[in-house]
Amino acid sequence: MRMLLSFECPGVDLKKYDRYNDYYFVIPLLMEDPIYLQFMKDTKKYIMLDNGVYESGIPDMDNLLDLARQINAKEVVLPDYLFETERTREATRSFIESLSNEEKTEFRWMLVPQANTIFQWIDAYTSFIEEFGDFAYSIGVPKCPGKPLYFRTVAIQTLYEREQLVNKPHHLLGMNDPSEIMYMRFARSMDTSWPHKKDTHREVLRRMNLLRSLAR
Repeated sequence: MRMLLSFECPGVDLKKYDRYNDYYFVIPLLMEDPIYLQFMKDTKKYIMLDNGVYESGIPDMDNLLDLARQINAKEVVLPDYLFETERTREATRSFIESLSNEEKTEFRWMLVPQANTIFQWIDAYTSFIEEFGDFAYSIGVPKCPGKPLYFRTVAIQTLYEREQLVNKPHHLLGMNDPSEIMYMRFARSMDTSWPHKKDTHREVLRRMNLLRSLAR
């Protein structure tokens, strides 16, 4: 099955590139733009709502449920802190405990294990699955900025060889390099802003088409 792709871009460009997006991975910070917010309210495509930690350093869980309802999000990212296993575990546990029974089933929830090294992340993955696996619909795999580009590839390959990779949708949070798509075909989906790091419309389209061809 082809990996599904979401290309993050400013609100003014959403309509122009809509047909290239299989779904939308929504960044809370961008929802401050009225054009972006209205587009997400109107789209009929599947929406995953991020928790905003990559942009702000702190997951915006206080407002996340309201934002999710505004745009009819189907899937929401549970709290995580970059590279911090125990802080992420505690935040995830506390957030789940704070939800009402109705809220627990209102959305699909994405669990994001975090750690500072490859093998710490492998351990975090297995322990998070043990504690939160029944609750989580999907697993987010962070790209770990500043870490080696092969961080995710090695971690996932190791889990696969150990038969510890669970049968749940996996989402690649961001993209290190286009080649990841070829090596991470097990993943259901990926979000990336990489095409929009170029200024020209032609180059943005070239990058989008490249990634879509790799994802087949």
